[in-house]
Amino acid sequence: MLHKLTVIDDSYEDYLTIKRFLKKSFDNIEIHYFDSGNAALQSDILQKSDCILLDYLLPDIDGIEVLKQLSSSSSIPTVIMVTGEGNEKIAVTALKLGALDYLVKDSLSEAALTRAIINAFEKAKLKRKIKEQDEALKKAAFTDYLTALPNRHAFEKEGEKILNNAFEKSTRLSLLMIDIDNFKMINDTLGHLAGDMVLKELSRRYTSLLSSRGFFARLGGDEFAALLTGKENNEVITIAEDLLTAMQTPIDLVKEARSISVSIGIAFAREGDDLDHLLQRADKAMYKAKEKGKANYQLYIGLDNKEI
Repeated sequence: MLHKLTVIDDSYEDYLTIKRFLKKSFDNIEIHYFDSGNAALQSDILQKSDCILLDYLLPDIDGIEVLKQLSSSSSIPTVIMVTGEGNEKIAVTALKLGALDYLVKDSLSEAALTRAIINAFEKAKLKRKIKEQDEALKKAAFTDYLTALPNRHAFEKEGEKILNNAFEKSTRLSLLMIDIDNFKMINDTLGHLAGDMVLKELSRRYTSLLSSRGFFARLGGDEFAALLTGKENNEVITIAEDLLTAMQTPIDLVKEARSISVSIGIAFAREGDDLDHLLQRADKAMYKAKEKGKANYQLYIGLDNKEI
């Protein structure tokens, strides 16, 4: 594994000494050098470093100020403070600000530096692992476990953003509510494994149709939703027809191949809407499609009997 280390030190000679130590102790190491605090802070290299060797005395700002600015970051790199002479007050301040260790140049040995950097690399490795676990947990919280689509939580969070953005830009927005016809019968007659196969295959087919057209999610059970931005009414209807057609090819289930149909409700966003109101209207239109015999789409009709 390649370790990335950054040295911030106004003495190029000291940097060369440190570099010579490190090259002897570590086979896989990439070293970057800055001779001032501001130059280092302006670079994105610090956030990519496994360890930063930070001199206290710098020509522009001191190492404590660099640490303060780094500590305001959500992911402070692992820092080892280095000074020309021991100063307990500086050491305590550095450690309080998040430095892992404090070394004195005058008494610095190759063994002590190597030991401190090994500890820094181990801490960086642990931080990466924790970050990966956090990201995995966050992703799981917004992802449907069966289909890998965004789940209801993700739909509500992202949907509000999409809706607000559409209003800000005066862009058309429509919502398609999609419900599988006779899904309970599939589960009851063929089993839940067959039901899961239907959900996954529908997700696969619809993802290929909707990935470049809108935001597609599984809300739960056999209910899905798609938000389409910037589409005229006739374009939305064409997409709904494409979705209906996509399910005409039979799905290979546990015991047989079976054609599956869906009912689709369509609602168009209007000024003052929130996501809940849009969902309610699309949901009513979807149930109207069920009443009309299933395997069709219906537009939400307002009190004036006009398409909204």
